[in-house]
Amino acid sequence: MRNGSKVLIVGGGIGGLVAALALRRLGIDVVVFEQALELSEIGSGITLWTNAVKALRHLDAEDVVGASDNFIERGELRSWHGDVLVITAVGKIGRQLGAPSVCLHRAVLQREIFRKLEPGIVRLNSACIRVEQDSQRVTAYFSNGRSEHGAVLIGADGLRSIVRASLFGSRPPRYLGHTCYRGIITFPVSILPLGYAFESWGPSRRFGAIRLDPERVYWFANVNTAPDQFDPNPGGTLQAEFEHWHKPIPDIIHSAQDAPILRHDIYDRKPVKRWGLGRVTLLGDAAHPMTPDLGQGACQAIEDSVVLAECLHRVEDPVAALREYERRRWRRVSGIMKRSSFQAWIGHRTSPLVCQVRDFLMKTSPAAFMEGAYKVNVLFDP
Repeated sequence: MRNGSKVLIVGGGIGGLVAALALRRLGIDVVVFEQALELSEIGSGITLWTNAVKALRHLDAEDVVGASDNFIERGELRSWHGDVLVITAVGKIGRQLGAPSVCLHRAVLQREIFRKLEPGIVRLNSACIRVEQDSQRVTAYFSNGRSEHGAVLIGADGLRSIVRASLFGSRPPRYLGHTCYRGIITFPVSILPLGYAFESWGPSRRFGAIRLDPERVYWFANVNTAPDQFDPNPGGTLQAEFEHWHKPIPDIIHSAQDAPILRHDIYDRKPVKRWGLGRVTLLGDAAHPMTPDLGQGACQAIEDSVVLAECLHRVEDPVAALREYERRRWRRVSGIMKRSSFQAWIGHRTSPLVCQVRDFLMKTSPAAFMEGAYKVNVLFDP
């Protein structure tokens, strides 16, 4: 892309900010438009697997993941009774592949990436309402009456992307049949040690936890339910759903009663090859929203950012650069979307008998096969 050409990014989440960081590292002018009034501290935990950490390292930004206190060494999949079904040597695999996996607070990660950008790159209180383009430029229009021109526009504005709707029309995402509760609590390291993560499966429900640091734990709970249900007492709901599950799940839920509990219905879209038109493309959840079951949503957005920036830097024609980015990314992303959706499906079976068979198959699968399946998700060579 020619010097002096400007890239517009709609969306100041992790994907949008990392894309801006990747572009600035290559000397490309960029402006990020975020609809929020401020980048707040609201949020839950986030896992960055080896692939995302390697991508951040490629951008000289690995320091945003923090100290080794949050490096993941061991992950376990359990039944709701507590039987260990699968053990994944996350730390060992990370050392083989050249980067750790980590868990940290989503808002902290967003803040640290924001701090790496020059002042003025991120413009808050800028809600995009539509996008138009011609053969020479693309224009974003905002609810405050302003507009901005650029050579390229990247829609990093999430599941219900305005940019996506401007390109392809407004089509609702697909509801997966369950909702996810999340939170961060203070919890004894003697009960849930550093470097350890677990997820437990039962009929129509799942629960997981992972340590953020020596003081805090990030937890999540998925429950089958209809969409758009208001829950006035999420703590009570969780107590009723998980009171008979193995320890420390009831203790974690008890500790969560006095802390904020987030609740989000789980949606995705079917994988598609076409992410953009002309001078516009999509990134992260705007392009390929996936279930959180593999923890790869933000990781794939970070990978997108690295590849997109390099395509725009290397290819002079911006339209050709965007199409090359899409060609390079869609196959890997679509594979992860399908695996993530399948894991959501298999993890939320309702029949106790089906769940027993599922758990037996998971427990008797060879360790090398399970580790190989995990490596497919975290392999990324920037």
